[in-house]
Amino acid sequence: MTLKNSTYDSFFRKLHLVYLVFFNPTQFEKEEEEDNKVRRAQTDCNTMSRIQKIRRGLWQSFKSFVLTVTASVVIGLGLLTFLNHELIYGAVALIFGAGILMWATFALRGWDIQSMDGVTLSERANQWIFRALFILGTALITIGTVLTIFSSA
Repeated sequence: MTLKNSTYDSFFRKLHLVYLVFFNPTQFEKEEEEDNKVRRAQTDCNTMSRIQKIRRGLWQSFKSFVLTVTASVVIGLGLLTFLNHELIYGAVALIFGAGILMWATFALRGWDIQSMDGVTLSERANQWIFRALFILGTALITIGTVLTIFSSA
């Protein structure tokens, strides 16, 4: 029997679980066992078609993109007043942003932790960590770009 449904995880639960991944993996494994029990007890109510999943994923990622870029531009413009229009800060942000993007890409676990349906707690935590690193890297690159462009103005 495959476990097709993932349980709902609030933002703060996700933060807690990611914390456990890094600092208390034994407790994370216990949480995963409990999550597996909950999912096994569920009936298969996932009626969303594959195309609906694709469309939902595209929409959610677009919203994340717009929010990240908008917040990063605002932060970058705000930092300009405190950093005296120094070009070096933009370069540092760009370098760290690129490094974090590379780290997220290389750290992403795929086939080696994959279950039949990709809904285990380990797989979901892997996705959350990847997305958080990718958003942070993108934000730093955007902030660095804003600092670099407007520092020379």
